[in-house]
Amino acid sequence: MEVFDVFHGGEAVGSVTVKREGLYYLLSCHCKRLEGVLRLVLHRENGCVSVGICVPEGAGMGICRRVPIKRLGAPPWQFSLTEGNKEVFVPLEGALPTAALVNLESARFCRREGQPGLLFPYLPEL
Repeated sequence: MEVFDVFHGGEAVGSVTVKREGLYYLLSCHCKRLEGVLRLVLHRENGCVSVGICVPEGAGMGICRRVPIKRLGAPPWQFSLTEGNKEVFVPLEGALPTAALVNLESARFCRREGQPGLLFPYLPEL
């Protein structure tokens, strides 16, 4: 079991406990209560993974998720909270940005104003 700090605005606001359970990691996050809808994001060498939206828990907030090991890869990891309802549309024209390529598994195909593209729940590098 490993414990990682969670950052928001450059400040440590909580922690994530990561425990291996077979082919999954159990991620358990507990943070102080902050304003707004906030998403827990895991940052790794080759991109980032959205863990999910934190929900109120007593005097704080948190989230508990089981995630396949192959989706997260191996540490080192960093965790942060970011605006939870930020979706990014990337048009399918020309070359895709690196952030989009390394996060394709989280995208879904859609059209905006007739333009085909990919909708990502979160892309910090864009």
